[in-house]
Amino acid sequence: MLMHYSCMPEKISQGYEIGLERIGTGEKGIQWTLHLEEKNWFNWKGWTHILHSLYGRKPV
Repeated sequence: MLMHYSCMPEKISQGYEIGLERIGTGEKGIQWTLHLEEKNWFNWKGWTHILHSLYGRKPV
């Protein structure tokens, strides 16, 4: 489950936290995407929402 830290319910004891300073640039976002895609629990839909929120959608 992907969510903002302040929105995380207290009952969730396990998680994978990524501080904004670690994904604060497009390059860092790409590096984390490549890292996370190897995880069997990775949620693409939630992650793309985070990336769009951080960097916006730009034409290619």
